[in-house]
Amino acid sequence: HHQPPTVLCCCRPVVAKAEISKLRSKLVGVGSCAPPTRVTNVDLEDLVDTTDEWIAQRTGIRSRHLLAPGETMSELGSKAAEGALAMAGVAAEDVDLVIFATSSADDLFGDAANVAKLVGATNAVAFDLTAACSGFLFGINTASQFLHNGAAPPLTLNPEPSPLDRTSTPQPRPLPQPQPLPPAPTPTPTPD
Repeated sequence: HHQPPTVLCCCRPVVAKAEISKLRSKLVGVGSCAPPTRVTNVDLEDLVDTTDEWIAQRTGIRSRHLLAPGETMSELGSKAAEGALAMAGVAAEDVDLVIFATSSADDLFGDAANVAKLVGATNAVAFDLTAACSGFLFGINTASQFLHNGAAPPLTLNPEPSPLDRTSTPQPRPLPQPQPLPPAPTPTPTPD
């Protein structure tokens, strides 16, 4: 009896299996892991010229989780993946493809292979998908396509509580000012 393909999509780690239905694939396991360090909008008021209300009104966000020094996205993703695999009742060595969707990888070349190693997905091919906030949607869609065409079953992980603090600094930023368009070039007459 052939097992349906299994996908681990590292974006809010989800395990999916290909089963014929109207949706053609379904989520069978979900895992999560957030770093313990939490920064509220009120905390940001001390760093930049903003208010809790201003941020919440525009984004709906009241706090965010940040990686502390020494914590890695790979570890965060692998802990969440372990939860997704446990919920799905799938052994890590049965995963064929790991998709790690984040814009904040620990390594310039991505973390998917490291997540696969940490979670024990020793038979999996792994790749990273950089799509920032939409990483979950792109990861699930990509995993679903792999399941539908039978190429490989994925584990998709999207560990975005984004540790963009490693690449951006919380400093006031001036609002961009509209720039006037340069004048149109004057056509030069051509001799007949």
